[in-house]
Amino acid sequence: MKIYDVLKLMLIIACAVTVFQAVFISIFAWFLFPDSTIYARNLYQLPVIGVLSTLPTLLYIKRSEPSQLEWIIRRILHFVLTAGVVFGALTHFGWVYAQTQNAIIAFAVFLLVYIASTIVGSVRANRLADKLNERINASHDS
Repeated sequence: MKIYDVLKLMLIIACAVTVFQAVFISIFAWFLFPDSTIYARNLYQLPVIGVLSTLPTLLYIKRSEPSQLEWIIRRILHFVLTAGVVFGALTHFGWVYAQTQNAIIAFAVFLLVYIASTIVGSVRANRLADKLNERINASHDS
């Protein structure tokens, strides 16, 4: 991936994470903790976590095509780093504590979002590849 593509992807992920966090906080705070309050000082934490969670995406910058083993190692490393960054930030901001039920719920939600974003990214990449192949075939046919 080129740096422009990675930065674009990071921006998309940061926006999606921020929106998801706002929805998650609104829904679950309303159902699980109806008397909870979100203070203005906490509002910067949403975009900070969103941006920080995209930093491991920089692992995918490489000029040559990675081997299958290198791709698997990068994917595993990306997951571990992303989880570490997200849960480190959540713990730092006091949203999740390792001893509570919140950590299990947060990890399940993180895993769900990670899998969903991986699937969406794969589908988008396959569509782009198909579109490019169609254009190449159309130019060869004419």
